[in-house]
Amino acid sequence: MTKRQMKTLEASMKRLTVWTFLFVLAFAGTAWSVPQIMTEYGDQTPWLGTDINAMGGTGSALYRGGMSNIFNPAFLAKEKSNRLDAGLSLDQEHEDRFQPLFDTFDNMVTDVAISSNRHHYWQTGFGLALHDPTAGLPITVGLSLADRYGYSYTFDEEVRDPDSQSSPRDSILENRTRKVTGTLRAFSLGVGADVMDWLSIGGAVHYAFGTRTETINRRLDYSDLDGVDGRFEQEMSGVNFTIGVRGKISERLEIGLAYENPLTASGTWNLNYHEAYDDTSMNITIEDNFRDSYYRYPQIFRGGFTFYPQTDPRTVFTVEMEYMPWQKFEQNLGEGQSSAGELEATDLEDVVDFRVGLEHTFYNGVPMRFGFRHFTSYADKDANSTIFTGGTGFPIGSGLVAVSVEIMKITSFQEHQFPYPEDPDDPSRFPVDEEARVEDTRFRLGVSYTVNW
Repeated sequence: MTKRQMKTLEASMKRLTVWTFLFVLAFAGTAWSVPQIMTEYGDQTPWLGTDINAMGGTGSALYRGGMSNIFNPAFLAKEKSNRLDAGLSLDQEHEDRFQPLFDTFDNMVTDVAISSNRHHYWQTGFGLALHDPTAGLPITVGLSLADRYGYSYTFDEEVRDPDSQSSPRDSILENRTRKVTGTLRAFSLGVGADVMDWLSIGGAVHYAFGTRTETINRRLDYSDLDGVDGRFEQEMSGVNFTIGVRGKISERLEIGLAYENPLTASGTWNLNYHEAYDDTSMNITIEDNFRDSYYRYPQIFRGGFTFYPQTDPRTVFTVEMEYMPWQKFEQNLGEGQSSAGELEATDLEDVVDFRVGLEHTFYNGVPMRFGFRHFTSYADKDANSTIFTGGTGFPIGSGLVAVSVEIMKITSFQEHQFPYPEDPDDPSRFPVDEEARVEDTRFRLGVSYTVNW
């Protein structure tokens, strides 16, 4: 076999590998965890790639392969060959709920944990950037599939008899579960081009699709099967766009600005509800009766700068900020119906998201990445969150395998997801406050593979 045939075979195998990656990731379902406070309208911290999330989720002023479709498509113009990024992440969600404990003089003593949940989720995505100068146009095309807003959340709780004299002791009085599943994903197509040596522009179109499903199960009496079963399902899809500009101030400094218009994700919803007590039942079934239901997510303003210090090996430092006016969020579930969740759109807060990323590449091509991110919550102005991130990578074959790690903590005060049993004969049997202090800790690991050809 000639060398030319060998090169042709290697190129064909590489193309086959690329398209196999895209096929698998495009049809793989994802579910990443979110805190209770974000289950209604979606998460604020999606996983888009190891290089992105390891550097604090930055990308508005830094080239991110095909994922630049999401942040700033003008940076696609920096790609002069072809690039594929594909990966997955494992998300571990810890939720602990606390209630204040008072002594006999009504003085608070400490916080007592009333429930604890641990759940694991995973997520996938890919980005593809193609630059072909033989086409006669100095442009780069980006293709990506990314999760934009995740809803997945699970709450499990057992209520046991606190009476030490009960028989059997510590018997289960109630078993209840609230589970939310679904992700609003975006399939994006973008184009970036150089207008001048110091100026690039770009645009991307996003098709968002997904289904949010919420189920509630509450078992009160196992002998009579008393309880509540509810299921709320909302299908959504919509199209929006992102435009961006990249400016090269000097050899060491670049800036990026981008705007994403509001996304209207519309579709149908249905509700199935069953409640039974003492052999009586009530059934409500609504199926696809309201086709004007939608979530209208607010516009997004992105901006930042990237500094390239005069170091050898290379170092990259980027600072960025996103602003989302969540007070302009709109929802309509048809004929005045309210959402199955506990938040109202009128209660939302505008969000400021500050991100910092640092990457240093050693002589052997191994990158070391660090990041910091701080954002305000759209559901509660006091529930701010800080994320610390990091990551590295190592060459394998003609590509780079990279890993990332993130840790986030957010504390908020939430109403109880289910009412606690009432005992008229002994009101102190289940003493609860109106709200619980909820501590969410998220730990996420990501692995991806990047190849250029």
